[in-house]
Amino acid sequence: MARAAFERIRERRIRNEWEWLRRAEAANPGRLVLPAEPGGLVRLPETPHYRMDGTAARGVAVRFEFPEYYPSVPLEAWLAFPVLHPNVHPENGFVCLWDMRQEGTSLVEAVRQLQRVVSWELFNLSADHLMQPEAGVRPPLPYDPVLPPPGYELERSAAFLPEPRRKRLS
Repeated sequence: MARAAFERIRERRIRNEWEWLRRAEAANPGRLVLPAEPGGLVRLPETPHYRMDGTAARGVAVRFEFPEYYPSVPLEAWLAFPVLHPNVHPENGFVCLWDMRQEGTSLVEAVRQLQRVVSWELFNLSADHLMQPEAGVRPPLPYDPVLPPPGYELERSAAFLPEPRRKRLS
């Protein structure tokens, strides 16, 4: 019974994550392109990155996976084609997005974090996160970040609720 309840909560959370991302797509025409069905490749056509040969390019495609115990376990990102970055696996495209993260971390925030990583605004050279030591350190590439959908911050907080969450009994 508890397992079934957890599955319902997990599935509802994942549905909500994709809905927020759909709204972000509408707020970012041309910068964020979603698949017809959740689970497919999310494209960021304008996001810059370094190819494996070190030349600069634009456009990445990523698949996000929600592990079995999501949201207690962070979601994962896998690039369709690996890029040159110390926190991207050079063979399978796995992206180490999080140094520290919280259970409330959303799919919209993961897309924004991915942009920071592949554009070299963000990198982590600690051994736990290093997958391409030969990548060295590169200058960051300028990019336009994906903006959250209108009302996102408000909706993700308790301020969205029409009345207080708890009522005092005394």
